[in-house]
Amino acid sequence: MNYLLPVFLAMFLLHLFYNYLVLPLLRDSLKYQLFSLRDEFRQYELDNRDILNHDIVDYMKGTVNRTIDMVETFDISILFMVKRAMQYDVQFQEAHKKYQTCFNAYATDEIRIFERRKLQIALHIFLANTFEAGLWLLPISIILNVLVFSFTVVKNLVNISINLPEKQPICQRT
Repeated sequence: MNYLLPVFLAMFLLHLFYNYLVLPLLRDSLKYQLFSLRDEFRQYELDNRDILNHDIVDYMKGTVNRTIDMVETFDISILFMVKRAMQYDVQFQEAHKKYQTCFNAYATDEIRIFERRKLQIALHIFLANTFEAGLWLLPISIILNVLVFSFTVVKNLVNISINLPEKQPICQRT
């Protein structure tokens, strides 16, 4: 049990280091990548205005802007909300099917590349934010493991003490 305090102190320092130094820098870097992607897409739109489908262009602009807005909050809870909407929200399902049909029919190879890059950046955002949440769960996991180990040790000691044979003399005089 003497090792718990240093372990928790190390985890606390790791959490502070990640949460206040690494994560903000990572989020800013990913946000700047999204800004760059949005600027490249705007330039592509200006160069190819005549051949692009405006629904797809509006969708791409909206999703990049929404991703920029959600950099700090995009984590596992958002994925659960989307999953629930895909299962139970009929309007969401119809809008998604409409977009997929339009995207598959009218998206150029360049737009598909922009979409893939946006999804890669969003995945990095998700992983960075989820790792931050995982740091909160790590102490709980360690405490549960220590409790299970302690319970097992106590259970084994009780089991051994109950099953001890009655004392018999070591030497018998005959």
